[in-house]
Amino acid sequence: MNSEYITALETRAEWLEIVVKQTKALLAAGLSPEQKAELDARQAFFDCLTDGDTYFMNEKFCGLVAHAQDTVPDTLAFELSWLHSKHGWLWLETPYDLTLPDDSNAAISAVGWVPVRDGETIPEHSYAGEAYDAVLLVCYAALPQGGFTTIATYSCRSSCTLADALPDMGRMAESVRWAYAAFHLMAQKLTHTSTVQTDRNTRRRGERTKRPVKPSIRVVSLRRQVQARAAAGAAGQARDWQWQWSVRGHWRNQYYATTKTYKQVFIEAFFKGPKDRPIKPPTHTLFVAGR
Repeated sequence: MNSEYITALETRAEWLEIVVKQTKALLAAGLSPEQKAELDARQAFFDCLTDGDTYFMNEKFCGLVAHAQDTVPDTLAFELSWLHSKHGWLWLETPYDLTLPDDSNAAISAVGWVPVRDGETIPEHSYAGEAYDAVLLVCYAALPQGGFTTIATYSCRSSCTLADALPDMGRMAESVRWAYAAFHLMAQKLTHTSTVQTDRNTRRRGERTKRPVKPSIRVVSLRRQVQARAAAGAAGQARDWQWQWSVRGHWRNQYYATTKTYKQVFIEAFFKGPKDRPIKPPTHTLFVAGR
């Protein structure tokens, strides 16, 4: 089993153990109103670490999300169908940087989600099936000495556009943009999700340390390009077909004839041109500023 997958599974188990110990300490001390509020807040952390599948986003997919995040359209609306499962916990092979309100930086290593009703900040368990219209996202930063700290907790409501979600988020807007881009891309055809069973050694190590790990991990990666792309470039622009050339990743307002609606789709960067031709070397433009 890939060592990075093992790290994700064991980190989740370790963080769950930390939350359980801290919760037991609060209960043993007797709860003040402030501690009761803290315990309620921990419910989301606990649910993200106990319920649902473990996901692993590899380095290349993390890079794709980072690129798409900067250009994600404000008209993009969040859809619950983007999520591969009702609950989940996603480990990032490459953490993303988030600037906090105090101007310090944090590296987000994992993102968890649990279902809620719009406006709720504490997960409920009374509803069943699909009777929820939002998810509560929890962003975790791994600490150098071990353990974690939660950086942001916020709700993503079904059909809420990015433009509507951002105004209330302040400096956390970067994290919201990342979430919209990441979950939207994970639902597209360019994504391949495979399930890897936890190996025997990892399971036994978890049993010895009393940190049982999940039986499997779902790996999110980029699907190989298997078909020719549509023509690229501006109309009337001549192409030199003795080369292959690079087309940058970009967002497209895609029309779906079956539903007669438009949806934002991210088009991954690709090479255009005859496959048996070399890649065209980059050209450089010299700009001269004169009087």
